[in-house]
Amino acid sequence: MNQEPPSPASYSRVVLWLLLAVILVALVMWRVYWPRTGGGRDGSAHPAAGRKLTRLSLKPLTGKAKDVTADDLKGKVTLINYWGPWCGPCRIEFPHLYELRQSLRQQPAAQIVSVSCSVYEGAEDNAPDEIKATEEFLREQNADMPTYFDPFFKSRRQLLETASLREFAYPTTVILDRSGTIRGLWQGYIPGDELAMHRLMKELVAEGT
Repeated sequence: MNQEPPSPASYSRVVLWLLLAVILVALVMWRVYWPRTGGGRDGSAHPAAGRKLTRLSLKPLTGKAKDVTADDLKGKVTLINYWGPWCGPCRIEFPHLYELRQSLRQQPAAQIVSVSCSVYEGAEDNAPDEIKATEEFLREQNADMPTYFDPFFKSRRQLLETASLREFAYPTTVILDRSGTIRGLWQGYIPGDELAMHRLMKELVAEGT
């Protein structure tokens, strides 16, 4: 009995998952052996720091949440993390940001907005498969938090324009002060980035006390 060869789509999916697995293993090894006193980047030194993000439009994806616009950021120090459960570096960074979120829960002036994104830029990210993948990942992480989606890439496109970014990388994390001004921006993830994010969030919260 002849067996049909795998379709190109199936082969592409296998290659994609193998590539993500290799990236994940490499980042885990880097995390283990990277000196605890080194690593990370100073996102406040990014050229986009000082520019104001004037438009934002996020919709609830999972959990109890409501729409988020630029007006909802006023008066609060906000970290927005664009990630996806399909993204190896995102999966490594996520627990650190969730830990940061938990540490700031008693700070009403601070908030972390988690935006789960599709692998396909421009697609509407609230497809059933995307919701299921995000919910499964949150359960794996024991992360009790709402997530959002960015309809038709609008908010990511706005960040691309405001920050003069060549392309949108995953994960991308931006920290805004109480006026909606970018104070730090990280594209991709290097172990130790979360430490710089934590420091900056604490500094910005302290500025208003």
